[in-house]
Amino acid sequence: MVPRLVLDRSAQSATLDGIRLDLPMQMFALFRLLTEQAVQRDPLLKKQEIEAQTGRPANEIVRDLRKALVSGGLPDAQAKALIATVRARGYRLGLEPTEVSVEG
Repeated sequence: MVPRLVLDRSAQSATLDGIRLDLPMQMFALFRLLTEQAVQRDPLLKKQEIEAQTGRPANEIVRDLRKALVSGGLPDAQAKALIATVRARGYRLGLEPTEVSVEG
């Protein structure tokens, strides 16, 4: 099966369903954290981890990431589904681990 999302750490790029996601550096860093967590046993990225890694409130930076995904061409609903909120706990990538490939 061909992965829907390919994250290339060395090239600092991500492709979803064949479409390159052009994200600002800070947004890419958060997207990378979410993607790397998605292939772990527990796909949840806790709010505290996001805040520790980015120095910003989790809800604000996730909102900005979703806006950046929409600016890059994703429909609003797809951006919200891709960066899923886990109420009172954190966020997770809205894809199954088998749909994700992390390279580089």
